[in-house]
Amino acid sequence: MNEWVLVFIPFLLYFLYKIVSGQAIYIPLPKATVRKILKLAKVKKGELVYDLGSGDGGVVLLAAKEFGAKAVGIEKNKLLVKISRWRVKRAG
Repeated sequence: MNEWVLVFIPFLLYFLYKIVSGQAIYIPLPKATVRKILKLAKVKKGELVYDLGSGDGGVVLLAAKEFGAKAVGIEKNKLLVKISRWRVKRAG
């Protein structure tokens, strides 16, 4: 058996579990895509941006840092919340 199969199987099982249980799968957006979305939304400095299902906080951080928005992320996955908070602390 190839080594890649041993790595692939846990991810496959995880995604199948998420799909069967009706949960969303976390897939982060590229920064370029987030920038386009925020530009299309015409986000301005000081405006409030909510990101529902904020994942690792990428959208929140970009909205605050590059657009000057006040951004709030809402995420139910506890691990992603911890990652998001760590990223916010690291970003200052």
